[in-house]
Amino acid sequence: MNFEVARSKSAIIQAFPFSSEKKRGGVAVRRTDSEVHVHWKGAVEIMLAACTRYMDSNEQLVPLDEGTVGYFKKAIEDMARGSLRCVAIAYRPLTANTVPTYEEELTYWELPEVDLVLLAIIAST
Repeated sequence: MNFEVARSKSAIIQAFPFSSEKKRGGVAVRRTDSEVHVHWKGAVEIMLAACTRYMDSNEQLVPLDEGTVGYFKKAIEDMARGSLRCVAIAYRPLTANTVPTYEEELTYWELPEVDLVLLAIIAST
């Protein structure tokens, strides 16, 4: 993937710096197709609770049911037992008409934090 090309096809319109209180940080990105994606990264338990779907290995959006949540939680516990710290990455697509267009409105706009799509659970030392 050419990151220069990918970045040239989007623009950051709002950022929410990582907050130790909320245990996550996020960014809203306007794509060239006028769709807006709100991306979040944070503590896995917080992020997983905010997700209603996940993207599978075929890039399909799948409802996040109790069985799948249990599967993910077990994997997280296994990684934690191995002294690994886990974070999750999720996003939410928005249509352009649901996002403020003026700079002043964007200042007060709160990034949506629910109904997210889980993209990844990452473990590191």
